[in-house]
Amino acid sequence: MTETVKFEVILRHPSSLNDGCPGAVRPKLNTAPELAAPEERGAASSEGLTSGSGWAAYLQPMLVPASTQEALAQVPRHQEESPPMTAHAYQTSQRSLVIPALLTLLPLGAVGILALLPSLPASLAPILARLPDAPPLNVLLALQAAQLLVLSTLSVLLGAWLAPRLGLRSRLVDHDWAKLKDDLRHAALPGLLVGAGLVGADLLSAPYLGEAWASMQAQQERTPVVTLAGLLYGGLTEELQLRWGVMSLLTFCLWKSLASGATHPPRQAVIGAVVLSALVFGALHLGAVAALVPLTPLLVVRTVVLNATSGLVFGMLFARRSLETAMAAHALTQLTMTALAWLLHL
Repeated sequence: MTETVKFEVILRHPSSLNDGCPGAVRPKLNTAPELAAPEERGAASSEGLTSGSGWAAYLQPMLVPASTQEALAQVPRHQEESPPMTAHAYQTSQRSLVIPALLTLLPLGAVGILALLPSLPASLAPILARLPDAPPLNVLLALQAAQLLVLSTLSVLLGAWLAPRLGLRSRLVDHDWAKLKDDLRHAALPGLLVGAGLVGADLLSAPYLGEAWASMQAQQERTPVVTLAGLLYGGLTEELQLRWGVMSLLTFCLWKSLASGATHPPRQAVIGAVVLSALVFGALHLGAVAALVPLTPLLVVRTVVLNATSGLVFGMLFARRSLETAMAAHALTQLTMTALAWLLHL
């Protein structure tokens, strides 16, 4: 049987590697009917490169580079469903994400900031006591809210620009309601386990952290105000800043540093971004702890390790599923910590 090969050039979204690299030449195998055996006519004319049989299966390893075949095997399931798009459509999609992200994600970040404000006076009181010339509390709260809103806005814009390139997802921005429900279900178990793990690790490490820490812990209660701040600010605003913003930026930078010629971020870049963003997440909690008690080496290790561990889980959920999965798991972690604190009378 003689087969003729014709080529067509297709463009696909970089996050979709169903047919290889964007702009790759995809061979189509068409059997010449007049040269085919009678029993092979008809079926052979519709057999393409991905049919996995006959000459198609034989030629595929030669026509598709090994690196591309490996990339195809590593693409997460949720990235295999992107529809074909032209180069112009891809550029338009990058611009079109900005407005939906601002309208959808930024209000969530603002809600988290508003939920945080009632819990701040208790944290700022020790600082104000040490600084007699400090501005009034209301001024400090307004400045803090403005700073967090600016950071959230920058994070939304950064994630909206990078998400199409990286294959990262926000179901709310994409209006993908069916997968949003599925992602929220997948956040339940990680959130419960992380919350329980943090409470257990805190109990085990408390005897080694000094009297100042023990005294502070006795005065700090998981009140509804604190729980609401953790639920909304932690679950919404922190994930928006650390995962949608910082982790997306780190993924892009590592991608261009490790494999600038690749059409999608390699696995090492994604893993590195998850780890680095988790460490940043852990280190950023040191300021809140330092406002309450003097930092010691053990207290620094405890704060960074516990928060970075939870950050690893939230980062993996973001990379594997969506931003909303990380948000829901973070929020459920806070609820679990409060429930266990009330049950154990902590």
